[in-house]
Formats: sequence, C-alpha cells, structure tokens
Amino acid sequence: MKKKILSVLLTITVLSMTATACGDNSTETSSQQEAEVAELDDQYTNQDGNSSGAQSDTESVEPIEWTELASLETMPEMRNAWDEIAGIQKTDTGKEGMFYTNSKGENDNNNTLMGALSNELGFLKVYANLSDTAEPTLAMREPFAKAASESYVDIDEISDMDAEKINTAFLAGLNAYFDLLPDSEQGKANMDESSAISQQTVATLMKQHIIQPSVGQRQYT
Repeated sequence: MKKKILSVLLTITVLSMTATACGDNSTETSSQQEAEVAELDDQYTNQDGNSSGAQSDTESVEPIEWTELASLETMPEMRNAWDEIAGIQKTDTGKEGMFYTNSKGENDNNNTLMGALSNELGFLKVYANLSDTAEPTLAMREPFAKAASESYVDIDEISDMDAEKINTAFLAGLNAYFDLLPDSEQGKANMDESSAISQQTVATLMKQHIIQPSVGQRQYT
C-alpha cells in the first residue's frame, strides 16, 4: 500500500505539472489543489487536532512538529549519499541544490517534494517519472536506488537494470529523504503491499506535499 500511494502521488504530480506547462492556468491549478487539500485536512482533523472521522473518539491523535528539509537528520547515511549524488551543497544557513530549489527557482531550506519536482532545474521530475523505464533514465535513477537499497534490509539489492527493483528502491529513498510516510520500524521501508497506511496519514501527506507548512507548525498523523 505504501508503494502504491507514493507511486500514485508522484504520477498525479508529474501529470499535473505537465498539463500546467501546456497552458497558462498555473495559478488556478495551484489554488484548486490547495483548496482540495484543505478540505481533505478538515475532514480528518478539527481545530484541536483531533480526528473527526478517520478514528474513533477513544483514539488520540499525537501532534508532531514539522522540521524543514535541510534540518532533517533521519536516515543519515542514505541522506548523505543522496546529497552527494545530487550535488547538494551545504551553506551557512542550510543546503542548496535541486532538492532545495522551489518552484520559483529560489533556494529554500523548507522546500517540499512538490517544490523540488516543479523547479526549473527539472532533474528530479525526470527521476521521479517512474513510467519512464528507458535505460538512460534508469541509469540516472540507479545511484539513488542503490543508496536506498543499502539502507533498508527489506529492499532488494540493485545488481542490474531491473526497472521494478530500481523504482521500488528509488521510491523508498525519496520517501525517506523528504520524510513523507513513516517506516514501521527502523531499517525497513515497508514497500510491500501488506503495509497498512491510515487515511489520516495519507491526508497529512497530501497537505505537507502540496502546501508548505511553516517550521514548527503542528501537523497530525
């Protein structure tokens, strides 16, 4: 389920950006996306941060703190490997490079996956278009996939140009780098179909992916 959710999320994002690039409705599309995500968030949380439908009254919803991308320290070995592969540079205030360039072309330590996918550099958009399994694209995706497979015990080793293995490992790494969906336990990506993801976690993912939260703003899982 985790793999499916991430795949669909990337597909929708890449397709929406392609459609927007063909027209002049980028502002309208962005506003519509934000409205849809806000409605989705309201469906699952009330003003106190408690569930209003996805969970019963006896279940509590723990608030978590949003950490800007440049300050994340999860999966340090894989994160450092991805930074090196992508040419990410450390700065006095954070980091810079294709993961930290937003849709306006500005350096942004608090960038989201949406911002990184839609920036003018365009590299991550190519990597994340998983439907493109041509050998040159797989070759660009492979180093990231290998770094992810070396960090997770339940991800197959990348030993050849196997599109399924490369895409699965790349998704796991992208998920970890941008801190999208949680792992059930350390060292396991849980990309198999049996992994369960709650509706509210998906709603939170959509909000964080499209609308950039402020540092320290409360988010709910």
